[in-house]
Order: sequence, then structure tokens, then C-alpha cells
Amino acid sequence: MIATVPKTDVLLLGTHHLDNPGLDMANVVVDDVLSDHRQAELASVAADLAKFAPTKVLVEQEVERNSALAGRYESYLRDDQFSLRRGEEEQIGFRVAAQCGLPGVVGIDVQDKFWEPRIDELAATDPEVARRMADLHAYGEAETKEEQELLATSTLGSVLLAKNTQAALAEDLRVYMTFFVPIIGDGYPGADVVANWYRRNLKIFANLLRIPTRRRPPGANPAPNSVPARRHVAPQPERATLGES
Repeated sequence: MIATVPKTDVLLLGTHHLDNPGLDMANVVVDDVLSDHRQAELASVAADLAKFAPTKVLVEQEVERNSALAGRYESYLRDDQFSLRRGEEEQIGFRVAAQCGLPGVVGIDVQDKFWEPRIDELAATDPEVARRMADLHAYGEAETKEEQELLATSTLGSVLLAKNTQAALAEDLRVYMTFFVPIIGDGYPGADVVANWYRRNLKIFANLLRIPTRRRPPGANPAPNSVPARRHVAPQPERATLGES
């Protein structure tokens, strides 16, 4: 008989990579998050996220790097002059964890195969696949341009809210299903791309399940901490703002 395990509330935050690693098919270039106004926005975002009172903060960092991540977080807690790196793991994750009095931040990411080169081979000989890939790149450029314009005119909190609506999440899934799945060729490489995407995320989810959890008593507030938080998280539906209160 499978034991019944109490459900754990999870808050997921999808975000651009704040340090601009340029690793995705389409990349939004974020202006310097170390500037004074972006630092103020990030501090406000972290304060809002901390109201969720998490007992764990999990970030998109490879499991193998958790020792180094723990060392930097400990330094952050000890040293008032500690300089956070530009990545969301530290700019948001460290801040939230510290505000909630947590002993650490845990990476649960897995780097795995995503792209199928067979699609490029097909696109070179099949006009329909070539058209589909051209449409995908045009779509990515249009979406990137729109997000870039939003970044230039909005706070990071507003940008994060826009990325984490149910409509935005549904659109992300639609892109995978619409552009890739119909690419059949020899061996269904389009379906394999989508399967690779799910495989990586299922491995990340498996890492999440390995983390011991403890339930915060109802009504309990985050532990106080003098140090001012990344975690994959969707804002609570009832919230109309993030980092703008």
C-alpha cells in the first residue's frame, strides 16, 4: 500500500536568465541587474516572494555545484559587503532564503540533451520542415523583441508577472507542440525534442522530490533575518503586483 504523503505547497518562478548566458534558441538581453534601480527592484521582488514563507529555496543550478553554492550563500550571510553575482540564483534565490532565515539554497538542475540534429538535416532537404523552422525562428525573434521592449519600460517585477501567467505558460507549451511534434521525418525527431524537454524537467522534478520538506505551521511568518531572494515559481493568482508594493 502506498503511504499518503501530505501535499507540499510549491511556488514556481519562471524568469529570464539575469546574467545573459545566451544559451537558449532565442535570448532576451537583460540590462545590468547590478545597477541601482534594478537592485532596488530585485530587493522588492524578493521581499514579496518571501511572504510565501518558503521552507526551501530551490534554484536552476546543477546538483553537482551545490557545494560551491552553499559556500557562497554562507559567505553572503556572514559578509555585509558580499557581492551577489548577476544570476537569478543569487539575486533572487539568496535574498529570499536569507529573508526567510533558511540555512541554504539548493540546486536541482540537470543538464541533458535537448536538440535533435536530425531536424537540421531534414530542413536542408524538406521544404515543409524548412518552412516550419523558419516560422519558429521568426516567432522567437518576435517574442524576444516584445520581451525586450517590456524590459526596457517596466520593472523586473512586472516582467516576472507577465512571464508567469497561465496564458504565458500555456503559450510556451503550445510552441513545443505546434512547431516540433509535427516534424516526423525518419524517426520522429520533433517528438524527440519535446520528449527531451520533458525528460530534463522530470529529472529536475525527481531531484526536487529528494529534498526533505517540513511544513511551516499555519500562519507562521518567515524567520526574521537582517540579510535581505531563485526558485522556479508562479506568482500567487490573487497577487496583482510583484515587487511593487
